[in-house]
Amino acid sequence: GVSAVRALGGDGRLTAAIGPGAGGCCYRVGGEVLARFDRHPEAIARDGDGGRLDLKAIAAARLRAAGVDAVHDSEVCTICSDPGLFFSHRRDGERTGRQAGVIRRL
Repeated sequence: GVSAVRALGGDGRLTAAIGPGAGGCCYRVGGEVLARFDRHPEAIARDGDGGRLDLKAIAAARLRAAGVDAVHDSEVCTICSDPGLFFSHRRDGERTGRQAGVIRRL
């Protein structure tokens, strides 16, 4: 995404926002998934055969590494937040709604 913005002429400071999503507090995965993220030990909390994975932390680190100057995280976990605020397949199962993201040039 950062490369695409730069290719379109975005040569100034970049700011990114990470919206609500499954948080590292609740996003449980198996050991085979955790193994794929070994290069991000700060985003892994292992326990037993699996653990929790913080995809937002990984996204923020990758955005910064790509040259984004400021990364803002809503710090809202859709799994453990108020069920009336956001949909969550992990929390609610298959019968849930959908969400969308937006990218905008200011």
